[in-house]
Amino acid sequence: MRNLFFALLILAVSSYSASAAPPGAPAGAPRENEKGEIIETYAVPTMSNISRLYWALNVYSTEKDQLIDDFLKITECDLFNRYYNNEFEWRKIRQATRVYIDKYKSSFPIQGRWSSQSRH
Repeated sequence: MRNLFFALLILAVSSYSASAAPPGAPAGAPRENEKGEIIETYAVPTMSNISRLYWALNVYSTEKDQLIDDFLKITECDLFNRYYNNEFEWRKIRQATRVYIDKYKSSFPIQGRWSSQSRH
């Protein structure tokens, strides 16, 4: 399972700059927000942004506790370390994260940018 995760991660990183588009839209197409404004978001490919990319592309389901825990481990490390072993609090955090992901995943960045510096 771990090898599958890393294989998917490598695939996502290698194709991240090409960007994924919403269903039916051409690759690299800009998206619209709720107000109809065009959004062109190019995110730095960090672990946090790559994790959000998976959610934005509906690769993961918020029904699985382990996926929510992994998301929090990557994006909210301090929160994870502080509350993960407190079952009562963690259950509330996990549920709040489900709501957050379901509500905001459409605004997570799906386009990445790469920058390289040439040295002379």
